[in-house]
Amino acid sequence: MTPYIAILKDSFRDAIASRVLWILLICSTFLLLAVAGFAFEERPVTEFSEGHIYPSLLAELRTQAAKPDNAPIRRIWALFDEATKKRLSEQPHNPSRREQTLAKQTVAAELNALLARRDLYDPAAWSGITLESEASELLARGIDNLSSQELARFNRLALEAAFPADLSISNRASLYISYWGETIGPPLQFNRSFLIKAAVHVFVRVIVGMLGIFCSIIVTASIVPQTFDTGAIDLLLSKPISRSLLYLTKFVGGCSFTLLTAVYILGGVWLLVGWRHGIWLPSLLWCIPVFVFVFAVYYSVSALAGVIWRNTIVSIVVTILFWGLCWSLGALRTLVLENFLIEPARPIRVLTAGDDLVMANARGQIMIWNEANGEWVEILKPEAAHQWHPYGQGLPIVGPVYDSAHERLIAQHLPRKTVGLLDLGATSSILIFGDRGDKWQRQEENRSIYAKPIQLDRQSRLIAVGYGGVGPAFVRQTIGLQREQSNNHFELLGIEVYLPFDRDAGFAAVGPELRMPHPWFVSIAPGGDAIATYNRDKLTLFALGKDDRYAERMHREIQNNGDALVSLGTGIVMLCTPRGEIQVYSTDGLSLRKTFEPEPGIGARFIEVSPDGKRFAIVLHNRTLWIYDAETNELTKPNVAGQGDIAAAGFHGNDQLLVGDKTTRVSRYSLPEMALVQQVEGRENWMELFYRYLVRPLHTVFPKPTELDDVVRYLVTGQRTVMLGPRDGDLQTRQAELDFWIPLWSNLGFIVVMLTIGCVYTSRKDF
Repeated sequence: MTPYIAILKDSFRDAIASRVLWILLICSTFLLLAVAGFAFEERPVTEFSEGHIYPSLLAELRTQAAKPDNAPIRRIWALFDEATKKRLSEQPHNPSRREQTLAKQTVAAELNALLARRDLYDPAAWSGITLESEASELLARGIDNLSSQELARFNRLALEAAFPADLSISNRASLYISYWGETIGPPLQFNRSFLIKAAVHVFVRVIVGMLGIFCSIIVTASIVPQTFDTGAIDLLLSKPISRSLLYLTKFVGGCSFTLLTAVYILGGVWLLVGWRHGIWLPSLLWCIPVFVFVFAVYYSVSALAGVIWRNTIVSIVVTILFWGLCWSLGALRTLVLENFLIEPARPIRVLTAGDDLVMANARGQIMIWNEANGEWVEILKPEAAHQWHPYGQGLPIVGPVYDSAHERLIAQHLPRKTVGLLDLGATSSILIFGDRGDKWQRQEENRSIYAKPIQLDRQSRLIAVGYGGVGPAFVRQTIGLQREQSNNHFELLGIEVYLPFDRDAGFAAVGPELRMPHPWFVSIAPGGDAIATYNRDKLTLFALGKDDRYAERMHREIQNNGDALVSLGTGIVMLCTPRGEIQVYSTDGLSLRKTFEPEPGIGARFIEVSPDGKRFAIVLHNRTLWIYDAETNELTKPNVAGQGDIAAAGFHGNDQLLVGDKTTRVSRYSLPEMALVQQVEGRENWMELFYRYLVRPLHTVFPKPTELDDVVRYLVTGQRTVMLGPRDGDLQTRQAELDFWIPLWSNLGFIVVMLTIGCVYTSRKDF
């Protein structure tokens, strides 16, 4: 082995002596120094801006004289500048948009000035006003003992509590990016640790994973061609060495270049993140062998091309073509076929309308199973103005729900393009329904509802939680009455725009208007007797009173829980976090009953509750199905077809489970024995067959060096899933489970095959 060790040492010496290596290391050093200037700082949200002030506050300030002497409105009015008082008092009752904007800016500036005052909060003025837990903790410490930043935060929270309908509620903290102490840009609503890890992942992926490997391929492409070139190979073969082992030794020596650069750059990033941000990521160092492995996949192609053609340019071109082929196959499978053909056709909700199977897919279509034809037939078809593309995403859908008393299906199409809460596309929120007697012909009612979720109460009235003036509001209406369309739209740049919510459009408010910043999570119990909300670590339960309105029954603060889907059953309220925790609380006091973690790091996407509220069907983002039984307090993974490929689940009554998997297959099982009762599946078209029997198998066995980025993402961020839609806080947005082992094994097999071919070629070729 001595000759091969000597050759390997020469490869290391060549790499170290390479000017290109030193140039890359110097450039990497400057790059690391440049990146070191960035810092991420979390600061409590204090200052007001124009957008935080609602017009109702301006109206209250104009009429402040009518308020009691100890009211908070009188308190802040007394502290306002005299010029501001005069400007607000003289403002007309119906100000123009410009006048209102100037008034908001003035009030925001005055409130910001008051935030620094230790005498702003007066117990007498705030009597009868309940402070949130954060403000109560600060107050308990004593206002005189608070730092300037804590004081500003407390005053902001006190003002928000005093004017719940007049001021925008704030998040706990905002993240600021600075460069060598200078703040850059506006605050960001991200978790500090998440943003740092995401930034590290992007940096590592782009700098090391793309540019670093590309440079390594260019530099090392000449090693094998020069070794087997006429003259050089004659000298080596004059010694008692094996041609195959010589080829493998040169391959390993070429990988040394990437090893050195990866150790320097990734080691520098690891030290930088730990030193500057206090986040030490030992898993980041595992990215070093991962990137050497990725390089080895490409270099196995480069080395084989080099020994066959003995030309550096050809080796580089062949390697680039191989990269393009791998990327194209992955893009064809993921971006084209899955995202625009397979996934949109998958069910996101399965239910029964009587004994008929109904499926709603991600494209926004509602389908009913036609037993006679053995096909899914679309019902409640939209008008031409609201038609979707035949492939790709359509209008997001909420529901449908089935009204058995009137044999009616009810659903809602949400806007496809929105800015804030306004629909800027050709479509708006549309409440649709269809009756069995009319062969499920589509009917539309209000174009103004923007609600999620929807549910039917015991009188077949639609219960919804929709956007109100400040935040979510509980509303109700009876579907099927012919009402005039509300005139709640206007034109913006020639585009008709609908306001998202209008309480005069047939919906009656039946509960409090909640103050919850986005994102908020709501669940309506079967039958509509109770509603659960979750927002900012606060779980709240609302009950239907004798006055036929919802009122808060109880709430519980859950510290450090983060966002979570909420689902309400009979005596049970469930929270499912993105971390994979399933927390079960009793509605009697909201005491924690049990915590489950079926798939660590995998959150829930959909939760369906049986009509009696005793069973929960939970579909995780890795497409596995779990059933929680409230009577036994047990979570089980049922033995059903399609585990690992399940898209939706539901219930038919209390004794049957519906499961949607594959593309259009729906199975019906009896509970609790899980015996198959019925299974239906629509016929696949030629594109689906092309995907299932050609593209998917070919992708499975073909090397996937680009997909090894999933391993890097997991090592850096700890995420087991990646969101495939907009990061708008919706935990039901589709996420893909990161696949580690298939790319690793397929790439390893590819390297072995390519090296074997190279060894056989060099052993038989007469150089």
